[in-house]
Amino acid sequence: QSYSYVGQGCGSYVAEEVSHPYGWKVKPICFLAMVVVIVLVVVVVLTTNSTTTTSTVTAVSPFDCSTADTATWTPAKKAWCCANTEQPPGTCGGTPPETFNCNTREVWTAAKKAWCCANTEQPPGTCGGTPPETFNCNTREVWTAAKKAWCCANTQ
Repeated sequence: QSYSYVGQGCGSYVAEEVSHPYGWKVKPICFLAMVVVIVLVVVVVLTTNSTTTTSTVTAVSPFDCSTADTATWTPAKKAWCCANTEQPPGTCGGTPPETFNCNTREVWTAAKKAWCCANTEQPPGTCGGTPPETFNCNTREVWTAAKKAWCCANTQ
């Protein structure tokens, strides 16, 4: 558009706004087509089974065989754990090893004495040999050299 000068006060003009389209204009049909393509891609991806994946199969234990209280195991758990894991003696049958409380001072049976002497450290004389001489260190009489040495070594 061009304008020509006609002098001051002689004539007038009206500026017309002319628009020139530029850039991309998205037509409604293009938007609809894009939505359809995206939906189709999502459906194909979600319904396709992947046959190219590799996986390693690891055996999963159906039971936790490391629990200490084996008395509460169900028969199925006991059967599985005994067949598939190494368990302490007596857990899966057989005779459990006999254990004793060796900190008691009652008269011990022969079996208890044998077990305690073999499996725990006992004071001299308990499992054989001569027991050490002991003294009552709460007395006021004159002490022998042996009693004095024993009392000084064994009492506060």
